[in-house]
Amino acid sequence: MEWSLGDLAGKVVVLKFWATWCGPCIAEFPHFVQLLEKYEDDDEVVFLTVATAGSPREGVAELLSENGYTFPVLLDDEGKAVDFEILGYPTTFFLDPDGLIQFRREGFDPDGYERQTAIRIDALRVGGGP
Repeated sequence: MEWSLGDLAGKVVVLKFWATWCGPCIAEFPHFVQLLEKYEDDDEVVFLTVATAGSPREGVAELLSENGYTFPVLLDDEGKAVDFEILGYPTTFFLDPDGLIQFRREGFDPDGYERQTAIRIDALRVGGGP
């Protein structure tokens, strides 16, 4: 299945790039799942993850299955993450409803993770608030 960010026009998009071999990426997932639960009834916000080249499909499937993760994962088999100039993992982009990247976060710090992410999401909403 192919995705286009254009299909998500009008929504705030949280786009997370990760890899199966990235320890901080794996450590971030429980926090990421909490965010998904917080925003699950919010149709203005979409969360997408991209498993980058070097993350085998089997490894991605195994990681998701072992941890009970059900969030959407796109597979970057062709290495398109290069287009986003990603220098390290995890890297998360926050796109406004017009599809423009407004924030970029590299790495993972558990301190204030959920709060900082919520601040960025709310800042990008149409009308600027929840």
